[in-house]
Order: sequence, then C-alpha cells, then structure tokens
Amino acid sequence: MLFCQFYFTLKILTLKIKKHERAIKHIFSAFTICTFLFLAYSSSESDVPEKRTSITEIEAKVVAEGQVEAVLKAPSTAKFSGLRDTKMTIITNGYNVTGYVDSQNGFGAMIRSKYSVDIFLDKESGDIMYRNLTVN
Repeated sequence: MLFCQFYFTLKILTLKIKKHERAIKHIFSAFTICTFLFLAYSSSESDVPEKRTSITEIEAKVVAEGQVEAVLKAPSTAKFSGLRDTKMTIITNGYNVTGYVDSQNGFGAMIRSKYSVDIFLDKESGDIMYRNLTVN
C-alpha cells in the first residue's frame, strides 16, 4: 500500500516537473532496488519464531482465564480476580493459577466460582499448555 502511494506520488511529480525527470528516475530506480533487496533478505529462515523457554506469571494468568472462560455458561460476563487475589504457585515448567471469576450462570444470576488450573510450558514444542482445570 505504501509502495503504491509512493509510486503514484512519484509519477505525479514526474509529470509536473519535466526538468527533474532524470533525477526522479534515478531515485525511483534506487527505491525499487532497495525494495527488492529488502524483500529478498527479509524472508529468510530467521523468520521462524524461536521456541519459548519460560513462561511469565502474567502469561499464565491470561491463559488460565482463557481456559476458564471456555467452560463458563456466559463467558462475556466474566470478571476475574485481580493479580492480588490470584494465587500463583510455581510448578514444574509453569504455574498453578488459583483465583475466582464472577459470571452469570444459566439462569442469569451472577455467581462467584473458584478456579484452579496448571499452566505449563511444553519444553519440546515450546507451547503453553494447561491441565487439571477445575471450576467450582
């Protein structure tokens, strides 16, 4: 998109200013070569994301909340406990996240449920995983 805007702007300038036509052509050629080089070298193997080696407390809390929302009757009404009210216990390769969520039940009444879930890092794939999800 930006390339097209630059190209059309350059074409308009070329039509308006005939005496600088040669300089504009050189600039356009240089820009085209730079763009080609950028695209050629930017799509290398370094674009493959690296595997995760650790997980933060915030990432664990966000993933836990996502898994809890998946089992709620009305996930759009969910209000989760804050960081101060959420207990984070270190486990192997991750955290056990324990907190509460206020959400509507099947009858539309707001209820508070406690949840607990293990969020951990799969060392082979580098993916964040979960297990032992309980919502009471």
